[in-house]
Amino acid sequence: MIQMNELADISRCAANASLHDDHSMSILLGCLEDLRVVIDRRKLDALTVETFGTRIEKLIREKYLQLCELVEDEKVDITSTVIDEDAPLEDDVVRSLRTSPIHSTSKDRTSIDDFEIIKPISRGAFGRVFLAKKRTTGIFLQLRYLLI
Repeated sequence: MIQMNELADISRCAANASLHDDHSMSILLGCLEDLRVVIDRRKLDALTVETFGTRIEKLIREKYLQLCELVEDEKVDITSTVIDEDAPLEDDVVRSLRTSPIHSTSKDRTSIDDFEIIKPISRGAFGRVFLAKKRTTGIFLQLRYLLI
């Protein structure tokens, strides 16, 4: 429950970051770092934290990339700017944000690990049917295991 509250706080912080504010990039990077800490600190079976955490991360990345596009559009022509060779290189978080795709393939697909098998319901020639509960929503449903 505490981790879900932390996720909600992080998502609120990212949502309140204005695209027209100078400090928004650092706010979004801080949100991403905090989010990574919460996801890494989750309990073993906290699939809900991982699911919502990765969705929030995807939204923050999209907002960050929108902000980067706005900043690039507002920049003055490259010939009139002075490049500081002594400036520190981009940090790893910024570099990974710019190079990673927006639509990450992390845990968006449903797998058998998303369900808790309660009990077998029936067994037939083509396979088995189990009563299962989806971990993220708590919904009970039937899973068919086909023997093909």
